[in-house]
Amino acid sequence: MDDGRWPVARRGPTFRALIVLGMNERVFPRFILEDPFVRDSVRSRLEHRLGCRLSRKVRGYDEERLLFELLMASAGDVVLCHQRSDEKGRMQIRSDFLPPGDPEPVPRRPAERLRAWPLGLLTPREASLRTGEGEALGRAIGWDVNTLLDALSFLRGIEARGALTKYDGLVNAASYWNSVAAFGFSPTSLEKLAECPFRFFASRMLDLEELPEPEGESAVTAQESGAIYHDVLEHYHREGDLERRLEEGFRRFEASRSIRYPVLWDVEKDRIGKVLRAFAAADDVSFYKPRDFEVELRGEIPLEVGGRRTVAFRGFADRLDVGPGGAFRVVDYKRSRSRYRWKMETGVFEKGKYLQPPLYFLLAERLLGKADLPRSKFVYYFVEEALEGGDVAMELDGAAWARRSDFEARLKALLERIPRGEFPIRPDDHCRYCEFHTMCRKTHLPSRWRAEQSVNEGF
Repeated sequence: MDDGRWPVARRGPTFRALIVLGMNERVFPRFILEDPFVRDSVRSRLEHRLGCRLSRKVRGYDEERLLFELLMASAGDVVLCHQRSDEKGRMQIRSDFLPPGDPEPVPRRPAERLRAWPLGLLTPREASLRTGEGEALGRAIGWDVNTLLDALSFLRGIEARGALTKYDGLVNAASYWNSVAAFGFSPTSLEKLAECPFRFFASRMLDLEELPEPEGESAVTAQESGAIYHDVLEHYHREGDLERRLEEGFRRFEASRSIRYPVLWDVEKDRIGKVLRAFAAADDVSFYKPRDFEVELRGEIPLEVGGRRTVAFRGFADRLDVGPGGAFRVVDYKRSRSRYRWKMETGVFEKGKYLQPPLYFLLAERLLGKADLPRSKFVYYFVEEALEGGDVAMELDGAAWARRSDFEARLKALLERIPRGEFPIRPDDHCRYCEFHTMCRKTHLPSRWRAEQSVNEGF
């Protein structure tokens, strides 16, 4: 605003210095699209033939150019800033309004900035660091330089190459290991450890969680639709009459939260009904009969890890079916198979990523006692695949236990990471749906290089 201290030009106030942010393509100038129904060429002909003055969309670039020229003329010193990369590390294109070249680029890292900037622009503390006399000079004039020295040490550590550092998730986890190994690991948490050790560290050891979005209640989330599937299917297998169970399930859901958009909810109810009808028709219960739901499975498995001879595991199976002769089937419902890109045996024995099927299989065997293992199995049921006519089941049967030693070796190698306290990042496709993507340093190249090197060294 003009406060009387600076002269005001015809188009706006002027300043001693001006800093313009966001000089990137599609930001400044903004990205302009022609109207898809009445394009600029048609608008020009209408104006020429009928005298109808319709603004031409592309002329908005002239307005952007005018605005840029006014900004450049509004100050004696103008600094133009553009973003080199976004939060995901993807390169951003500089605006074509910028002059060619980048004569005075701002160094990316603080250490480079201290070396590159003139001493006259640095604070006394920064200047003392620049000259290498920061600690001695600071203590001589009475500064508390400990924080400054800690920051410098942090920068040196985080920018280093080579082995993992304490900034890459190397912690003392001995007490955590002893307590949880006795209480019991859930297979879901261990699958997070197999995908990305840092994700396991953040969620299970630090107990961090993503804050819910209040406006997210406008529609049914994936977790909520999954809960409806579980609820309706349990009551259906207990009591029969799918249509009635659907109506009751919808009423229970409506009582648990507000429904802001009834029309959208009606559409979602129709979709859920079609999915469950198709799935119920595809769910074969002729040999295996549903016996229990939300069954707690727990037990210890002989594994020598971290000074222990056994490790406890626990979890809840969505459904436990039993068949004749001691055969059983452990069922876990999933919405879709989008996250399950490998076949069952590949994911279990070769990749070591699918831990829930073999662990639930072993724990169910301990729960039921004598069992017919060759005819028993664990099944992932992908509920929404039934509506598309796809394969709804992915199974691990008892015959696969000829490779049990392969699974136990991979499980042991994975668990040994915990008492050693090694939780580096593992960037991959799972980063798209990770709840901690905003806090991990997967876009920080030195951290990523150290993590990748640790994989090559067998960590």
